[in-house]
Amino acid sequence: MDVKVAIIGATGLVGRECITILKDMECMIDAVASDQSAGSKIVIAKKSYDVRGISSYVFDGVDVAFICTSSSVAKNIIPKIKRHVMVIDNSSAFRMDASIPLVVAKTAHIDEYYGASHIASPNCIVTPVAMILNLVPSAEDIVLTTFQSLSGAGQNMLEQKGEFSEKITPYIGGMHSDGQCDEELKIVQEVEKICGKSIHVLCTRAPLSYLHQFHISFKISISYRKLLEILEDCPYISFRDCSIKGTMLIKVSRVMYQGGRVSLWAISDNLHLGAAGNMVEIFKRLAKERVI
Repeated sequence: MDVKVAIIGATGLVGRECITILKDMECMIDAVASDQSAGSKIVIAKKSYDVRGISSYVFDGVDVAFICTSSSVAKNIIPKIKRHVMVIDNSSAFRMDASIPLVVAKTAHIDEYYGASHIASPNCIVTPVAMILNLVPSAEDIVLTTFQSLSGAGQNMLEQKGEFSEKITPYIGGMHSDGQCDEELKIVQEVEKICGKSIHVLCTRAPLSYLHQFHISFKISISYRKLLEILEDCPYISFRDCSIKGTMLIKVSRVMYQGGRVSLWAISDNLHLGAAGNMVEIFKRLAKERVI
């Protein structure tokens, strides 16, 4: 693949995961991070990548920039580069901008983002939730409870794991006057934009290093048997007792049906599927269409 990719935020968890997935695709990869990281090296699968500092990095010849940074950094960088390179953006900075498509690659039709110079990828828990809701378009009265791993908050949170080893934190981010936390607000807005559905959300931070788990329930107009058929026939749903880490699978551990309401327990890799994997899937689909 004769495409040059710049991973902005390459030293972070999502950036490193992007490189891990892209390294076998025969594209050229530039690892870019903060100026403090310039001159260091990232080693992934025995291959070394020199880290370039963002302030001196030149985007000449770059086809696609993967943005794996904080929202504040993304707001500063993206307006400067998107006229010259295609941007696939994992930050939350522009997800709710009406002019920018918010895309879950496994559910969106390419016409929804074909031709866009800036494509946003959603919150890492929204990706698998949207993938499930896409299978059941009649779902309504949707309630989601998340148990999100420490890696969802980045490397610093992982390094503080001991502080969280014996408790579940019943919110993520700042709290609003109505009792809703920042993470819940993001999920509600992003699911509405992607799926066109209202959803009630309770987010928690669980004492897990990796993988997000979640419980989602909703009313359905189809039978329990039909729902199971839909889930079992889906290539990205697994009911098997298998490893999920490093895959694009959603493992469904339990499905309960009572009085027309479904309760479903699932687990997915927040870094591989929820963040980096979705960005790479967008990239692959655009490359297939020869957009890049």
